[in-house]
Amino acid sequence: ETRAKRAKLVTEVKTYLTAECINIVSSYGTFVDEGMIKIVLEYMDGGSLLSHRAAVAGETNEVKMQLLAAVAHQIVNGLDYLHAERHLVHRDLKPENILLSSDGTVKITDFGVSKEVESTLANCNTFVGTLTYMSPERIDTLRAVAGYNYAADIWSLGIILVECAIGKYPYPATNPEQLLDHMNLVCESDPPLDSWLPPSSTPGPFRDFVARCLVRDQTARATAAELAAHPFLTGRDPNFDLSQWVRDQILPASSL
Repeated sequence: ETRAKRAKLVTEVKTYLTAECINIVSSYGTFVDEGMIKIVLEYMDGGSLLSHRAAVAGETNEVKMQLLAAVAHQIVNGLDYLHAERHLVHRDLKPENILLSSDGTVKITDFGVSKEVESTLANCNTFVGTLTYMSPERIDTLRAVAGYNYAADIWSLGIILVECAIGKYPYPATNPEQLLDHMNLVCESDPPLDSWLPPSSTPGPFRDFVARCLVRDQTARATAAELAAHPFLTGRDPNFDLSQWVRDQILPASSL
């Protein structure tokens, strides 16, 4: 157990220190304080995406789509870097691990359970991370040919975007007694997108983007590079000011 914790810490420190992507949280170094190893990370004054979930969901449809496109664009860029350049599967992507700053930058953080794979064909086979954002092949590894790989992060991204769009975690609330039901639901049924994102009120490009993330078959799920070229992102308004939106959210709290 101690060796496993040490390995996770090493992975996290290495990722922070060597990241060369604007959408990955960087580190200013590490030090030992009274026997504890501490990592000094850059400060993201906008907080986590989770803290803005209700605000995003409460916007008009037009503003909401621009917000989600601006945020998703940067997350996808970060994931593409992790997958293509660093050969890392994050394995615990969730709203709490996506941070924003007042300059409009979105960054991925918390690499304690990331797993390095040697190539795009290599796979992970351990059961770690937050269950509610796990892809079908992570929950039921028998359905994956050889474990799971980068596609697991793409599923998590899809769930995160739905959650921000509707203002709550889309699947039924889970507690320890309901976890098995949740696992069966994710593994045996396609996500109910028509219920989560009704076609009558949800723009087609966003629905299609999310649908490409939430394909149960990991081999058919979109890659980060493919998502970067999706119309939902390429067609976003380049003049949308994410930085102003974030500042508007944090200003009341910072002025108290």
